[in-house]
Amino acid sequence: MSNQISTMEWISKSLSEPNPVVVKITSEQYLEWKKQWVFDALKDYRLGQSFCEYFGISNASPLYYFRDNNFSNVWIHDNYLQQ
Repeated sequence: MSNQISTMEWISKSLSEPNPVVVKITSEQYLEWKKQWVFDALKDYRLGQSFCEYFGISNASPLYYFRDNNFSNVWIHDNYLQQ
């Protein structure tokens, strides 16, 4: 039997644990990063990976590993953007 868990199990486990998100960004910071994202995309960075590296968020964040850009963008808005 494999010790590996599926991506969905990992995401579910990550979401059920306390989330130490302390980074909150403004809309202006978000828009500035989106300009940088264009160049990061050319380097084959995932959206979440680029965001985490730009704002100094640990790669332990599930966001770092998401492959779907739409899902990553929703995650960013829900967890990091100031309301």
